[in-house]
Amino acid sequence: MRRVGLVPSDPGGPGGKQTGQQMDHFIVPGGPFEEAARKLVGDGYELSWSDAALRIADAAGKPR
Repeated sequence: MRRVGLVPSDPGGPGGKQTGQQMDHFIVPGGPFEEAARKLVGDGYELSWSDAALRIADAAGKPR
């Protein structure tokens, strides 16, 4: 995650533990993930939550 600009953090922000059972993450400002996301959005890319749920179900081999 860190390599692409996402930092694991138990509270979901800077300063938290980076390992644990209830984790979140935050985006590194100016990092690779943020830059890629800005480019996608700037190019007009959109992904609805329903699209994402269907893709996850397909990947898991679950019927729709």
